Amino acid sequence: MIILPHINKGDFVWLDPTALGRNDSRQFILKSSEFPAISARVLSVWTDQQGGEHIILLDDQSNKLELGATEFQRWAIRPMHPTSIQGVSDLIQMVELHEAALLRNFQIRHRQNIYHTFIGNRILVSLNNNLSEDIQLYTEDENQRKELIRSYRQRPPHELLPHIYAFGAEILRFVKKGKNNCCVVFSGETASGKSELFKQLLNFLSADFANQNFELKLNSAQIIIEAFANAKTSRNLNTSRHGKYFELNYKLNNELSKIVISSAKIELFFLEKYRVVEAFVEQSRESNFHIFYCLLAGLSPQQKLDFELTNGRISSYRLLAQYRRNSRENFINGETTSWMFGGERTRPTFELLSKVVGAFKILNFNEKEIENIWRLLAAILHLGNLRYNVKNYDGKENLELNDRLNIQRICKLLKIEKNLLISSLTIKSLCDLKSEKELNFRKLSIDEAVDRRDTLCVEIYSNIVNFIINKINLELNEENKIINWRNGQQQKFISVGLADFQSLENKLKNGNNFEQLCINYGAECLQQFFIRRIFTLEQAEYAAQCLPEWEERCAALPYLDNLQVLEMLAVQPLSVMSVIDDISIAPEASDTNLLSKLHSSHSNNESLYQKPKSSLLNQFAIRHYTGLVQYKVEGMLLKNKDYFPSELQKLINESELKFLQKIFQNKEENEEGDEISNELSEEELNENGNIEFIIKRIKQNTQCTIVRRSMNDLMRRLESCPEAFFVRCLKANDAQKEKLFETETVLRQMRQFDMLSTVAMCRASFPIHMEYAYFVRRYRPLMPGIPPPNYCDCAHTTGFICRTIFGDSCTEFVQFGKNKAFLKSEQHQFLEMLRSRRLHCCAALVQKCLLGWAKRQQYARLRWATLIFQKHWRGLVERKKFKIIIRGVTRLQAIIRSHQLVIRYQWLKSLIAHFQAIN
Repeated sequence: MIILPHINKGDFVWLDPTALGRNDSRQFILKSSEFPAISARVLSVWTDQQGGEHIILLDDQSNKLELGATEFQRWAIRPMHPTSIQGVSDLIQMVELHEAALLRNFQIRHRQNIYHTFIGNRILVSLNNNLSEDIQLYTEDENQRKELIRSYRQRPPHELLPHIYAFGAEILRFVKKGKNNCCVVFSGETASGKSELFKQLLNFLSADFANQNFELKLNSAQIIIEAFANAKTSRNLNTSRHGKYFELNYKLNNELSKIVISSAKIELFFLEKYRVVEAFVEQSRESNFHIFYCLLAGLSPQQKLDFELTNGRISSYRLLAQYRRNSRENFINGETTSWMFGGERTRPTFELLSKVVGAFKILNFNEKEIENIWRLLAAILHLGNLRYNVKNYDGKENLELNDRLNIQRICKLLKIEKNLLISSLTIKSLCDLKSEKELNFRKLSIDEAVDRRDTLCVEIYSNIVNFIINKINLELNEENKIINWRNGQQQKFISVGLADFQSLENKLKNGNNFEQLCINYGAECLQQFFIRRIFTLEQAEYAAQCLPEWEERCAALPYLDNLQVLEMLAVQPLSVMSVIDDISIAPEASDTNLLSKLHSSHSNNESLYQKPKSSLLNQFAIRHYTGLVQYKVEGMLLKNKDYFPSELQKLINESELKFLQKIFQNKEENEEGDEISNELSEEELNENGNIEFIIKRIKQNTQCTIVRRSMNDLMRRLESCPEAFFVRCLKANDAQKEKLFETETVLRQMRQFDMLSTVAMCRASFPIHMEYAYFVRRYRPLMPGIPPPNYCDCAHTTGFICRTIFGDSCTEFVQFGKNKAFLKSEQHQFLEMLRSRRLHCCAALVQKCLLGWAKRQQYARLRWATLIFQKHWRGLVERKKFKIIIRGVTRLQAIIRSHQLVIRYQWLKSLIAHFQAIN
């Protein structure tokens, strides 16, 4: 008889489904055979007539399961630890370390409306709650936000719930020490809440550390970037179609005795500029950038008349409606597909454009610049509506551009001549490399003409965004010119960088294009930075410090390293991007040649690179850290060259609109021989110029080279930050529904982030590294009698402090290297708490002494003042008495004298009377 021990009604247990067969009907409870374990609550335990025990379970998905005694061992039932039942705020506190325990912890916190969880003190996991799907720039309650910011700044992080503000408070502590630069890297799938967390952290780091004008400029920059670089996609109504890196520079203001933000810088990466002409996907769930729809909804009637946008319907503009990019019927003979913009919740309003205009004005964009930006955006919409006519003469196609109305509108907006516009969009000229003289010209095919028109739209929009970012950076750096320079010397500042990039995506239905390859390369770079900081560099530091038994611990903690994927993508001589560059400059470059070269270069690396099963498919697959991703080679060469035809450059130069020429000023000069190199052979190129110089010059301007150069620069800046924080964003479900937790979706993202290995590494590692001298200097107040670091053996003193506080068996929590001490996060927090209490007691003692001294001084001053007051008061009283006495004496004298005169008068009177009587 099999008896189930130690399990009662109300207990929580784990069920192990791996012991079941693949076709076992009991697996209905899983919904996925990949689940490592099932969490369930015991509803009842009862015994049948034969004495066998039965158990009824309810899993976290509300599925009931009844097990008999014979099935107990098959399901490997085991009790659940309390940390897995109640949930924890820090995953390294979990006793049961497996995927099911982590998944259940996220689910418990999701039910409790707690969406942030720590992994140690450097990683924050955020679960998107999808509480609002509307496109709104800022919806936070200002008073509530300020109160929350104040609480996280004033209280230790371990006393509050995990939040992105806890990272901000930790970063500010590093900044106030004035030692190290910091960086925060956000990662996660689209619609996982990266951008919102990015804004919250940026507001936390800037609030109260910059003047009100600077903070307004920073918020306005976010509004503008969101309008010009965000769009609706099939997965998210407001997704970033770019990567961004914000850098805040702090310095100490001696006058105010606090840190202030002296300047800031914004950089955009991987702007999906081709979305301007390729905003399409299945099920009409994609749109163009937000600013176009805001423009149509927010312009005044007079502005619409000036910009020829009197027909303000979205369906009137091809670039704003769903369409098929590859269909010839969309562009010839005026035929177009039906235009439809899906999603009423993204409908723009007048208020949104007003916010953008207000943001422009805060950043000191003048009225003329704003008007010219609207003018160019309107011109892009009209360019997208240009229709070509194709007529056959003697079996040859003859391309004509007879769309008079749109041509007239474009010429008016761009201030260019009609004939120049038509020739620029329909004719291709061939020039000599040396003399730069026009040799010949030919009519473009319909596909080439469409590409030419789309290139003009894309480049105008891209340069508008570049101009806006440059202008914003000038404004954000304006105060730095005044504050940071004193007496000709630059003051030192501490930088805090925030990196938010598009996630590594895999568009299964439409396939992944060249832009997605670049985006995924950037995501791989950030993942490698995470791996280096959490795994590689950490283990190298332990090895360098000769920590005991650490090599055995590292061997027991395997992790997924994507270094080989990065090398295959961009580092190796025959990497994917190098091959794309090489084929791009070949005389007869084609997608077929590119695919063949990729297959031949990487066919031996089947673990990372896979060829399609059918040779008819023009695609290849790369195994990224999130899984296998398919890429189509169609259009890769063209987009990699990113060629801006000389005819279009001439069109820009001939324009009377100075603003249009200004935004193209910073663009590098286009290679005069680029287009010819695609047409001529090597012999012809050698005759016309130096081919090696041309090849080198072309390679320097390919998108692959630019992407690698920009990512290398970003990685150098991130690697230079001694303190790095990571925000791993998860979405609770793919449908973006509120209060819905899909275990399959969350588990997939957990595995993509290799979260189990991350938690295991953070739990086993010692994330706090302190040099012995710094440790003694910081914690010697805990042990009275310890001298300063200069007068003691710091290594011995550090060990003495740790053994005294944590006990003789402290090596489980503290490791001692050659010149550093390594601590667990909990022990570091405990030391900080003891230090805070000790400093509080010392501060109270100092306050007591100071208050006593101050009171004694106050008493002495009061006594002295009292004596002085008494002296003067008594003198005043005596003077008053003296005056009274003098007045009395004077009055007495007057009375006596008066009496004497009366007596004398009477005597004289009697004497006279007597004398008269004698006579």
